[in-house]
Amino acid sequence: MTRAEEVRRLVEDAFRSAHLQGFVHARNLDTGSSWGYREDVVCATASVGKIPILVALMQAVGAGEMTLDERIHVGDGPRTGGPTGLSVLPDAVDLSLRAVAQLMIAISDNHATDIILDRVGPDRVTAAMQTLGLPSIQLSGMIRDLYARAQRRYEGADDAAVGELLRTDPDLQPQTAAWRTTPSDMTRLLQLIWAGHAAPPPLCAVMRTMLATCATTNGLVSGFPATLQPRIAHKTGTLTGIRNDAGVIDDGGGHRCAVAVFTLSDVAHWKPQNNEANEALGRAAALAVDYCWER
Repeated sequence: MTRAEEVRRLVEDAFRSAHLQGFVHARNLDTGSSWGYREDVVCATASVGKIPILVALMQAVGAGEMTLDERIHVGDGPRTGGPTGLSVLPDAVDLSLRAVAQLMIAISDNHATDIILDRVGPDRVTAAMQTLGLPSIQLSGMIRDLYARAQRRYEGADDAAVGELLRTDPDLQPQTAAWRTTPSDMTRLLQLIWAGHAAPPPLCAVMRTMLATCATTNGLVSGFPATLQPRIAHKTGTLTGIRNDAGVIDDGGGHRCAVAVFTLSDVAHWKPQNNEANEALGRAAALAVDYCWER
């Protein structure tokens, strides 16, 4: 058995033990070596899709259409639903566009994301990805629309009913998800950010700094030693039945690797809190990254 075959078997075992469909790609940013498992399958991104939104924003800033210092007034009216940040803040607030973007990445603030999407638009995000040669990265619709649809679909459903709904939810299915990509295109996008090619180089540096502030420590981060965890820049994504993560691991010694892991729960084993899924995601990421670092 080759090393690549061994890694594939271990990744498959990790996903199988957690009752997940899994999709993985890792890309060594220094040597160009890569490894993938179903890496060209289109998946629903959930909030990992906020990375291409950030890129489109920085491209607009680089074009002089707006500045990160611009002041944004957020009134005390209705907000896009979500569990964090501006989505739950009851008061009006003034902050910079830079801070809005930071909230989108660091705590996955849905209302902050829609503020940015109101400026750049989902169609422009998709067009930006096409221009970068990443055709699978596509966004349609605002988070407020996705959130409202999910509330209507799952409100009042018990766990068994949710499991059944997962089979038919169009926002979770690869070809109909409003936000979607492949793991391989997502690691390519990360590679372009780290190389300074996704936007003007100083703004790529801003993106790298923002991604390093992601507050979520389960998923991808859980697969790596505590000494490495502060050096992981990433963005998580969760929806009912979905746990995703994508980012760059830097060991501080000249090894950098981009990795994207997308997962979808087996509907027969779905449960609202799934620590096994988080552990499997981290394990798959670590296996893929270790393989690439060996090359």
